[in-house]
Amino acid sequence: MAASLGKQVEVQARVTNDEVQDRETASYAYDLLQRLSSLAAKGTAPSESNFARETASPSAAKKPPMKSHTTSATEGNPVPAVITKIDRMKTRQGESLFLKVDVGGETVRVFGRPEELAERLEASGYDIPASEIQAGLELNLPCLVVTGQGNSGYKIIEQFLPEAA
Repeated sequence: MAASLGKQVEVQARVTNDEVQDRETASYAYDLLQRLSSLAAKGTAPSESNFARETASPSAAKKPPMKSHTTSATEGNPVPAVITKIDRMKTRQGESLFLKVDVGGETVRVFGRPEELAERLEASGYDIPASEIQAGLELNLPCLVVTGQGNSGYKIIEQFLPEAA
């Protein structure tokens, strides 16, 4: 749960024994909470009745810190990265596509549907339509990314930016 501006948001996710799927689920839930928190902070939360409910607790009006005490020096700041390829792996939900991103020598996987991966590539400054997103596509596209830390301590990419941002 996350609280922001007196709104309480609850996200439920099924945890399995599949570590890769659990990371994908946690990353998606974290991204969703970040987007909702950002929208709420701007006062543009979509359909509040659908996404949040009023809380009676005055302490809920304080925005909790989003980063853990183990935050690295680069978290929150754009760092150079290279989107190396689009690949797929088997998960409990079937085949899942992901962007393979090299961030300072560390590989970070960003899972999503072709449309979502195309949006991330576009945010990085590259126009690759969703219809062309397929496993095995070698890319080698330099960009900038803003990283964070997932709930289980693994690195996640919070934002993609063009290299010349």
